[in-house]
Amino acid sequence: MKLILYKKEISLLLLSAIWLFFLLYLGIADVHGRSYSTQWLIQALGVLVIVFYQTIKRLNKNRLNINSSLYPSLGWGNRFTIIRGIMIAALAGFLFQVWPVSYLAWIPGIIYLIASIIDRLDGYLARITCMQSQLGTELDTVYDAVGLLIAPVLAVTYGQLHWSYLLVSIAYYL
Repeated sequence: MKLILYKKEISLLLLSAIWLFFLLYLGIADVHGRSYSTQWLIQALGVLVIVFYQTIKRLNKNRLNINSSLYPSLGWGNRFTIIRGIMIAALAGFLFQVWPVSYLAWIPGIIYLIASIIDRLDGYLARITCMQSQLGTELDTVYDAVGLLIAPVLAVTYGQLHWSYLLVSIAYYL
């Protein structure tokens, strides 16, 4: 495993995620109280662990192909892909809770919109910086699957989508 090669980048991304989660936790606690925000934090951190586990176990694929050497850094494409995973983890915190009130009602949609925009940018950034990688390809697929599981479940539980949309969520896993 080449974690040591990318230790600073992974640490910075993790620290940024924790900072984002802390700010969201405070905002949610201010409106909904500690029990709601604590549940949000536990769920979001649980998915964040999955995001970083999936990333770390694939770091040896941060290369163009099996015959190439590892890139010296993650590159902007992979960084953006990991940030998308972090956004999806933040979105997961809202699962199995009542629809947020006040300005928080917009937060899940804004998070998913940002994650979707990042999904469009990550491959483009990898191509223009000439750092396309097997890592990026695999993480993109993994985070697509996680996002397509979380977003429809959240929208159905909030009453915004018909339950049949959950078929989209399970399609990848079947």
